[in-house]
Amino acid sequence: MPVRRQLRAVSDIAPVDEERMFALFSRYYKDVTFERFRADLAGKNHVVLLSDGDRLVGFTTILRQRRGQATCLFSGDTVIDERYWGTKHLQVAFLSYIVRLKLRRPHRPLYWMLMSKGYRTYLLLRNFKVAYPTEKRPTPAALQRMMDEFYGDRFGGAYRAEDGLIVFSERQGAVRDGIADPHSEAAGDERVRFFCSRNPRFAEGEELACIAKVRLIDLARLAMHYTIGMVGLGGRAKTSATRT
Repeated sequence: MPVRRQLRAVSDIAPVDEERMFALFSRYYKDVTFERFRADLAGKNHVVLLSDGDRLVGFTTILRQRRGQATCLFSGDTVIDERYWGTKHLQVAFLSYIVRLKLRRPHRPLYWMLMSKGYRTYLLLRNFKVAYPTEKRPTPAALQRMMDEFYGDRFGGAYRAEDGLIVFSERQGAVRDGIADPHSEAAGDERVRFFCSRNPRFAEGEELACIAKVRLIDLARLAMHYTIGMVGLGGRAKTSATRT
C-alpha cells in the first residue's frame, strides 16, 4: 500500500491523532513531554501527515505567518519513521504545500524558516539556492535581519543573534543518540561539517536558525526532480487558521 499524504488544519487534529503523533515523535527525540508537544502544535496552522495503511509514519507541523510584505513558513516538530528514511515522502508533501502557496501569490516573497538540531534537517536547505547559513558565503545583511527579527520575536532571549543558535534554558527535544550521528559516511560532506561547526552542541538540543528564500525557479526544478507524487496532498485543510 502506498504512503498516503494528507494536509490537515491543526483545528481538525483530534486528541487520538495528537497521541499517535507524540508516540512517533518521542521515539526519535528525548527530553520531550506530551504537554509541551501539544502546546507547540496548538501554535501552528497545518500538519502534513504521512500514513501507511492505518499506521502514522511521519509528519511535520507548519506555521504560516505574514511579516511585512513577505510570508514566512516555519517548520515545527518533524519526524519520519526510520523505515521510510530516504523515500522523500515528507519532502514531496512539503513541496506540494509550498508550490500551491507560492502559485497563489507568485509575487509575494516567501521564506522558509527552519530550525536545525540535526544535520539531516539542515541538508534540506540544499533544495533552495538562496539558503543560509552556508559554508559558501556569509549571510546577506537583509536575510540576517529577517532571521534576527523572526527568531528573536518567537524565542526571545533563547535566540542568540551572535551565533544564530536557539538555546533553551531546559532541553526541549534533542535527537536520540545515534539517530543523527554525523560521525558516519555523511561526515565526509562539507555541508555536514559546516553544520557541526556552527552547531557543535546539537546533540544537546541546540538549534541552528536557518532561512531559505522560496523562488519559482527553485520550485520548478524541485518539481522536476520529484516528478512522482507531485499531484498534491490528499484531503483538504481549512484555510481560516491564518490568512496570508
